[in-house]
Amino acid sequence: MTLLASGALWLLGLSGVVGAVYFLKRQAEPRYVSTLMFWRGVERQPRSALRFNRMPLLGLILQLLALVAVVLALAQPVAITSASGAHTLAIVLDGSASMRAETAPDGEPRYERAVARAQAILRANSAAEAALFSAQARSELLVPATTEHDRLHQSLITDEPSHQGDADPSALLRLVESQFPNGVDRVVYLSDRAPSNAVAALGWQTEVVGSPNDAVNVGVTSFAVRKQPDGQGVAFVVEVWNGDDVDRSLPLSIRSADETLVERTVDVAAHASTQIDLSRANVQMSRFVAEIDPGSGRDDLAEDNARFATLPQKRPWRVDWVGGESFYLRRFFERAGRAEVVRKGETLSASSANADLTLAHNTRLDNAQPGRYLLINSRLPPWVTNANGTSGGQVVIDQDHSVLEGLAPDDWRIGESPNVELAPNGTTLLSAGGAPLLYLVSSGGVRLAYLGVDLSASNLGLSVDFPILLFRLLEWLAPRVDRTSTLTVGQELPLDRLSASAEITDPAGQTCQLGRGDASCGRLDQPGIYRVVDGTTTYHFAANAPASESTLASSADGSSSSIGTAVSGSDPSGPLETTRPLWPWALALGLGLLLVELWTFDRPRWARPTWRRRERR
Repeated sequence: MTLLASGALWLLGLSGVVGAVYFLKRQAEPRYVSTLMFWRGVERQPRSALRFNRMPLLGLILQLLALVAVVLALAQPVAITSASGAHTLAIVLDGSASMRAETAPDGEPRYERAVARAQAILRANSAAEAALFSAQARSELLVPATTEHDRLHQSLITDEPSHQGDADPSALLRLVESQFPNGVDRVVYLSDRAPSNAVAALGWQTEVVGSPNDAVNVGVTSFAVRKQPDGQGVAFVVEVWNGDDVDRSLPLSIRSADETLVERTVDVAAHASTQIDLSRANVQMSRFVAEIDPGSGRDDLAEDNARFATLPQKRPWRVDWVGGESFYLRRFFERAGRAEVVRKGETLSASSANADLTLAHNTRLDNAQPGRYLLINSRLPPWVTNANGTSGGQVVIDQDHSVLEGLAPDDWRIGESPNVELAPNGTTLLSAGGAPLLYLVSSGGVRLAYLGVDLSASNLGLSVDFPILLFRLLEWLAPRVDRTSTLTVGQELPLDRLSASAEITDPAGQTCQLGRGDASCGRLDQPGIYRVVDGTTTYHFAANAPASESTLASSADGSSSSIGTAVSGSDPSGPLETTRPLWPWALALGLGLLLVELWTFDRPRWARPTWRRRERR
C-alpha cells in the first residue's frame, strides 16, 4: 500500500482533541426531584472526571478509530497489485523547437498534446514514483523523482518547449539515471517525430504526438552576412524552406533596426529550399534580421519566419603588461577598446596561459617561455640583449614592411635609442643613428616585436602614427581571426575572456551581470540579438533555433509508435493501469465506526438496552 497524500497524516493530531473532549465532557444530566436530602452525601463525595468507566471508554476508542480511518482516507491509500505496471516512471517530453508547431485541423500545439498524454499517464500511474524531463539540446530535469504528482501536473501546465534542437540520447539517458540509480520500470518519451536509432536502442516507450499531414511549415533556415571586399557594403545569403505540398512565393525582407535594406519575393518549390544572394551598399550596421511573410498560406510554426545575424567580429587581445607605467600606452588601451590588459607588476613571474601576448615596458625579462612579446624599450635575452651606449638621429627605414604602410617615421623625434644586440634571424625595419629602433623576429616558439623608444622622451606617443603602429604590431604578433557571432539557441556565449562585471542583455531586454552567480546568464535561451558590454567594449551575438527544427515532419499517418518493451513486461502500447484506490473503503470504515458509536451511546432512551437505562439512572 502507498499513500498518495501522506501529508494528511498530520490530522491524526486531532486525536488529542477527541481525548480531551471525552474527559472534560462528564457533565451530569439534570433531574427534578422532590427533595435533595438523599443527594447530599453524593455531593460530599465528588466523582473524578478522570475515572474510567468500561462502556464510555469504549465510545472513546470507537471515536479514535473513526478518526484514524477518515484521516487514512484523506491520505489516499492505493494498493499496488502484482498485475500493475510501473512502480517508478520517467516521462520525457520533447522540448525542442519543432514542438511549438501547431497541428491540423484544430491548431493545437504539438506540445499541448504531449502534455495531455503525460497527464493521462500520470493519472493511470498515480502510485508511481515519477520524474519529469525535457529533452532538448541541453536536456533538463523539470521535476525530480517524487510520489507527489501535484508537482508534476503543475510543471506540465507551466512548462513550454524551448527553441533548442534535438537531444543527445546519451546525455538524456544519464539525466534519467541520475533520478533512478537503481533502475526505472518505464520511460515514456513523447515527441513529434519517430525515434532515432539511438533513442530506439534505449528501449524506451516512444509515442509520436501529431495528426495526419501536420508538417506544413515555411521558414528561414539560414541567414549569413559578410562585408563586401571594398568594406563599403554587406552581402546577405538567405535560405528559405517550403514544407507545403504546393510551390510558394514568399515575400522576403532584410532589416537592420527599423530600416528595411532589401525586399525580394522568393519562389520555393514544394518540400524544398531556395538559397539567394543579396547585397546592399553603404551599410554601416552590424545587426540584421531576415523575415518572410507566409501570407494566407498555411504555416504551422511561425517562430522560424525570422532569423537573425550579425557581422563576424574579432575578439579582443588579452595582454599581460609587465614593467613600468606609461601614460601613452594606458591611454591607447583605454581608447582602443580592442584589448584586455592585465598588469603583472614590474617583473614577469608567470605568464598567463590565456594571454595572447606579453607587453614589456622599460624592463628586462629573463627565462622567458615560448610566446608572443611586445618589447618597448625592454630586453629579452637571447633575442634582445643589452649593449653599451645609446644612439640618436634621424629615423631610417631599413626595410619595407606592411607594419609601416602609411606611416611617416621620419617625423618621429625619439631622442636617444639604446644600443642592443639582436638575434640574427630577425628583421630590423627601422633604425636611428645605427641603433635598431623597430625589430621583428619569429623563432623557436617566440614571436617578438621590439620598439627601442623611450616614450617619455619622444613625440611618438603624441603622433597619429602611434595607435596605428601599435595596432599593426599587435596584429602581427597575434593575428585575430573573425569569430562568428551567429550562434544556436542552447549554446553558451563565448564568455571565456569576459570580466565578472560584464553585462549581458537578451532579446527581451532583460540584463544580467556575469559575475552575480546566475547560472542562466550567458545562455542563449531564445532567438534574437544578445548584447554584451564589458567595460568600454560592446559585442553583439545572434542566436537562432537549429535549422533542422523547421524541416521536421511527423509520422505520415500521425499515429503513435512504440519502441522496445517496458521492464515490467506489460504491453508498452497498452494502458498503464497500475493502482487500485483504497480510500473509499477507509472512509466507509470511519463513517461506520461513528454510526456504531452514536447508536451505542447516544441513541434515544426508548431504544437503549436495559443495562444502559440502569446505568443512566
